[in-house]
Amino acid sequence: MKPEEKLEVYRKRILEELHRITEEQSAFAKSESESGLEFMDLTNDYVLNNGKMLRGILIVAAYEAIEGKVNQEIFKAAASVEICQSYLLAHDDIADKAAVRRGEPSYHHRTVGLFKKRSTGLSDLSPDSNLNIGLAMVGGDYLDALAQEILCDTRLPSKRILKAIKAYSTTLKLTGYGQALDILLGTASMNDISEKDIAAIHKLKTASYTLIYPLQCGCYLAGGTDEQIYGLTEFGEKVGIGFQIVDDILGSGLTDDKSDKTKNDISEGKKTLLLLETWRENQDLRTIIDRLGKEEVSDEDIELVKNAMKEIGVIERSWSKAEGLLDEGLRALDSITLHPGGKDFLRYVGHRLIRRKK
Repeated sequence: MKPEEKLEVYRKRILEELHRITEEQSAFAKSESESGLEFMDLTNDYVLNNGKMLRGILIVAAYEAIEGKVNQEIFKAAASVEICQSYLLAHDDIADKAAVRRGEPSYHHRTVGLFKKRSTGLSDLSPDSNLNIGLAMVGGDYLDALAQEILCDTRLPSKRILKAIKAYSTTLKLTGYGQALDILLGTASMNDISEKDIAAIHKLKTASYTLIYPLQCGCYLAGGTDEQIYGLTEFGEKVGIGFQIVDDILGSGLTDDKSDKTKNDISEGKKTLLLLETWRENQDLRTIIDRLGKEEVSDEDIELVKNAMKEIGVIERSWSKAEGLLDEGLRALDSITLHPGGKDFLRYVGHRLIRRKK
């Protein structure tokens, strides 16, 4: 099977598992109290609109690379990480006040319609009201608990599951700290930010739960060795950081890409390596850059920043850095013993993540 075909097969099998899980959750809600069915329907729909299922695919890929084959139980674990992803995004969109996620309303924006159906007195609620935010926080917590429950119920050796659960908990701790750093740095001036700060966010908020945890989870569930865990973790960290660098490039609006990103990272003043390098190398624009995301900045000023980025070559340097990280990750992958087909598939996924156009 070609790698691109395998990617789609795995994605469809994870989606099938998610449909099974959401049907079970609907049945649970009906049995307990039908008054919460709208909440459950909203939550299930949000889970099923979960994109490429990269994280779930990586769990299956890591398991296959060690075990040499896959089974239905590993697709349950893959579904659990996709549910975890939905939980993290629900809370992340609250922090960012984001209205859209994957082309659909974000979780807390979806709750507006729910309350409107229940009472005409709630028809004018803002998505940022206490009711909407409160329900979205609960929805995220529910999905976190559900993800852990599914992982625990996976019919694989209990010692392996325990290691996977510990990795899950550690990952949420790291991601939480990364999110806190992201929020705090969002209020800081560029003069108070270092490459180390941004690299920490890339590692903790992106790499840890986008690649490192899924790879570790699949490895633990397959009974992988310490050597295999180490190699897959290194691969995940390097490619995960590169993945975020590419994400920042695509979000800059400076590339001829096919991205569905909003391309407003610059106007929002997102603290990226692109913006930090531009601030350091162009003193004339420092006042404008320091205002980004904090106050209204004209379209002309944003264009000045974009043009400066082009002139100093930060896009090219960032692409080069991402490619270098991919090479480091692939070397770590090549240093460990894995089933050839599984290793080749992981290499394919690594290339795809760094060389993507959206």
